[in-house]
Amino acid sequence: MIDTHVHFFPDKIAENAVIKLAAAAGKIPSTNGTASDTAIKMKEWGVDEYWLMSIATNEKQMKNVNDFALSCKSESCYPFASVYPLSDMAIDELERVYSLGFRGIKLHPEYQQFDVADYRVYPVYEFIQTHNMMLCFHAGKDCAYPDTYYASPKNIAKVADDFKGMKIIAAHLGGWDVWQEVLEYEAGKDIYFDTAYLNGMISDAEVKNILNKHSKERIILGSDCPWSTPVKERKYISQFVSDDVLELICKKNAARLKSEAERG
Repeated sequence: MIDTHVHFFPDKIAENAVIKLAAAAGKIPSTNGTASDTAIKMKEWGVDEYWLMSIATNEKQMKNVNDFALSCKSESCYPFASVYPLSDMAIDELERVYSLGFRGIKLHPEYQQFDVADYRVYPVYEFIQTHNMMLCFHAGKDCAYPDTYYASPKNIAKVADDFKGMKIIAAHLGGWDVWQEVLEYEAGKDIYFDTAYLNGMISDAEVKNILNKHSKERIILGSDCPWSTPVKERKYISQFVSDDVLELICKKNAARLKSEAERG
């Protein structure tokens, strides 16, 4: 398996970070939030490779967040970088992380407080597209931010239309807790959906409707670990697809996407 949506933190802040996030979201974590515990659990769960999704929640964090992500890179851990997209330094940091070998960027509109279709962010997208990088959005609502909604499927679809061919991953099957909007605006487009944290959060009918409309070659396994596990998400999605399609979702699609990005 390749789990394309994993979170962990530097050891010195992992415990507090997980406690704080778990309390805000009302979740029970599956790891203690450290790189070492995550690596152990991923091996136990049969994961060959996992993609670290770090988030720079302010301008000052960017370098430290990305340096930590780079330090975690290994045969099994494939880190994405993050930039604070409304920062004047965002492009400089994109240039730096690209030079360091990063080929994926994670943006979280709720944590970073920006609308995905804000034209002020378009220079970031232009850099990502020009350099053939992957871009992962948190998509849909976020239970820790009930008062904002910056990552709508409609606006992610607009970005996809404005940047044809950009390698966009819309997490949480295109939009957490806004499944009808996913069907209306994103399903069927050239956008990847990951399966992060679907188990217990979406109806079977909604999954079937999205899978019926969206390309199976544009769906990749993600867990949102430590908030779920790849085993749970694999088992859940396996109810709706054949064994051959499950193999695409759990490994082949992500491997192809990564290979395309690394060709530059």
